[in-house]
Amino acid sequence: MANPFGGQQPVLALPYLAFAQGDGRSEWNFSVQWGLRLGAKLGLAPGLALDGGLTLPPAFVEGADWSRGVPLVLDGGVILGERGAYLSPRLHLVGVPGSGWGLAYQVSAGLYGREWAAELGVLGGFGGGLVFSLSAAWRFGTSPLAP
Repeated sequence: MANPFGGQQPVLALPYLAFAQGDGRSEWNFSVQWGLRLGAKLGLAPGLALDGGLTLPPAFVEGADWSRGVPLVLDGGVILGERGAYLSPRLHLVGVPGSGWGLAYQVSAGLYGREWAAELGVLGGFGGGLVFSLSAAWRFGTSPLAP
């Protein structure tokens, strides 16, 4: 995968900052990484939750074209997990309102504790290629142990 900021290296480190507020069963969240994302999660049963969000991708990367409108990414998925591990398949609807949409898919697997989380993921559907990700985070404040 070419570096979307114009570099030639296939690996790109992106900082991640997120805020979540909820009671362990439902939450809303806001994050900044590859664009701005506003999301929500709803726990349906122990170890089962629905998750979805809306992302506004960055306009400053090489090849970004906002001349036809503001691009959006709608995502939705399931989080399956208990006791410090989870699996999350999801779909992404990517496009510009009024100009067409494309579909991408993602599967992530992670491990987590009260103060940390680590995840391995794969994203596909963009011209047949796959994008692999490895991420880790340190949690600040109090976090419930929920997928």
